[in-house]
Amino acid sequence: MKNLDIIRSNLQEILNRNKLIRSRSDFFEKIEAGGYSVSYINPFVLSFPGLKDLAKLDRHFFVVDSLFSKKVLDVVYSSAGALEKIEVLNFDFSGVALDVFEFGRNGDWDFVFCGGTDSDVRTFTSVIEERFPGISVSGAFSGYDARFYKVKLKEFLRDRNAFVLLGLGSPKQEKEILEIHRGFGGSSSLACSIVTCGGFISQTAKAEDGNYYPAVVVRYNVRFLYRFFKEPKTIFRVIVHYPVFVVAVFQIRFCKKFFCHFL
Repeated sequence: MKNLDIIRSNLQEILNRNKLIRSRSDFFEKIEAGGYSVSYINPFVLSFPGLKDLAKLDRHFFVVDSLFSKKVLDVVYSSAGALEKIEVLNFDFSGVALDVFEFGRNGDWDFVFCGGTDSDVRTFTSVIEERFPGISVSGAFSGYDARFYKVKLKEFLRDRNAFVLLGLGSPKQEKEILEIHRGFGGSSSLACSIVTCGGFISQTAKAEDGNYYPAVVVRYNVRFLYRFFKEPKTIFRVIVHYPVFVVAVFQIRFCKKFFCHFL
């Protein structure tokens, strides 16, 4: 199965290179330092053949964005003797976004938003500025005009205080990060922090109160069911990729070479 081979290969590359951020403190350590990029993984994202190239970058790391992925990956880490469980670090207002914007407002960060339509990113910026008074937003660009946003993003990549939120959707945002790092000869000159957020910019812009997920959905951790209703395309992704992801994880679990890597 080609899909199984791709998911297993990508995941094994990430784990063998210790590129999975497992805690909130580790996440903030990276983005505070600057010069790092962070993207999320789930079974759908892991099905992209080019993800291995991101894992090979010295200054790129990954976070888990769903409880399902966390539970399955905990099997790998616990079997390898790791005591620390993986934290779910999804970038939305039910995840790390609140802390990031609050931290950035109280620090010296200049936020740059890239994603959604022109209307989406303008509305999103207004929501953030209203919700976090005093926050600094230095740029907001649509994710649909690649030639424009590529030029504009270059203005911030060498800025130590810039925090770029990239909401282009997968695999577009992963490809963009890879291109950015390669443009810097592998990362050493990159100064800003870059974090991917999928559809967060568009979702927030379209939500009545700025919160895409209702409180009850967050409370019972059933975001995937809500997305089935709001975004039917995600049903296909789950049916096709999630069972394959489980098989891939258990194949890795019983691979002696991988197991010994963590001992």
